[in-house]
Amino acid sequence: MKVDKAVRTLIWDFDGTLIDSFDIYVSVLSEALLRNVFKMPERSMLLTNFHSSLEDSIKTALKLQDGAVFDTIMTDFLEIQKTYYEHPNDHLFEDGLALVWRAHKAGLQQIIVSNRAHIDRGVASPRYLVENSDLAGKIEYIVCCDEVEYRKPDARAVDNALRDLGLDLSACLVVGDQSVDAQFAHNLGINGILVDRAGQGIAHLDTLHDNAQYIVLRSLNDVMVQ
Repeated sequence: MKVDKAVRTLIWDFDGTLIDSFDIYVSVLSEALLRNVFKMPERSMLLTNFHSSLEDSIKTALKLQDGAVFDTIMTDFLEIQKTYYEHPNDHLFEDGLALVWRAHKAGLQQIIVSNRAHIDRGVASPRYLVENSDLAGKIEYIVCCDEVEYRKPDARAVDNALRDLGLDLSACLVVGDQSVDAQFAHNLGINGILVDRAGQGIAHLDTLHDNAQYIVLRSLNDVMVQ
């Protein structure tokens, strides 16, 4: 598909769209739970909750009520996680990176709006991962969930970007991989592209507003920019 010539800004999701992070999440959580003699949830439960904030994802998947136990698991998770992101390029999706480069060459502005946090995340911060990978110099603005009051799919997650960049939303396009990204695009009043690399369908699309405008593709290599 060809992106409309009127589109001048791509609003990227990060996890699952640009960076392959779910298996890292599972491995790190497994190690953290092993340290604390805690049972690992089913993979399907982890996948269902993966696109919330990290804290909410873990707390919900583990059905944790004990705050002290949760704090210990989170401390261990963040410590272990650092060892997995030392080489960011190893975890970028090739089709995502290729589209970033095509968009950059075409003169499009590109920003990331992520429900991943930045503060105290070290090498797992979206800012670090972008700046220390082949995305550097191609992404012009990054919104992390702990730096703003609202997070996706709330349209207000881009308020700072609108102010700082003077974005014209009518010239923007959301690129993501989950129903939250399609809902985000709908809330912004713009179109979205969702990538379903596994070809197994994207969960919860049936819950979206009937007027939500999005396209589902198997690969971002199918997206051409003008």
